[in-house]
Amino acid sequence: MLLKEESAGKLLAKVASHQDGLTGCTFHPLDNHLLITYGKACLTFWTVKKDGFFERTDMVRETEETNVTATCICFMESGDVVVGDDAGLIRVYSVSNVGEYYKSTEFQAHKVRRFFQGPES
Repeated sequence: MLLKEESAGKLLAKVASHQDGLTGCTFHPLDNHLLITYGKACLTFWTVKKDGFFERTDMVRETEETNVTATCICFMESGDVVVGDDAGLIRVYSVSNVGEYYKSTEFQAHKVRRFFQGPES
């Protein structure tokens, strides 16, 4: 992943990211030191440190479903991060008192029927 300042054409950072393609990335609107990348089996919070290096926090754990793709992300006024995936799950990540994000809520928003599945029973 390359992070560039477009107006100056200056390369700000280059970090190893994910092997699978990403759906997108965005800066947190309330925290300009937090960059979030998301995609297939990927939800990563990148914290930009004062020395310019990135600290990586993978929010998708190996024990969780890893064949889903995070397809959208939005932010609540509280600063919580809301993530939707292609399996119909909504996850909310909140920030703790010490500034670390954790999964605070998860629920099935709707059932997703994939075109290759058989009829519902």
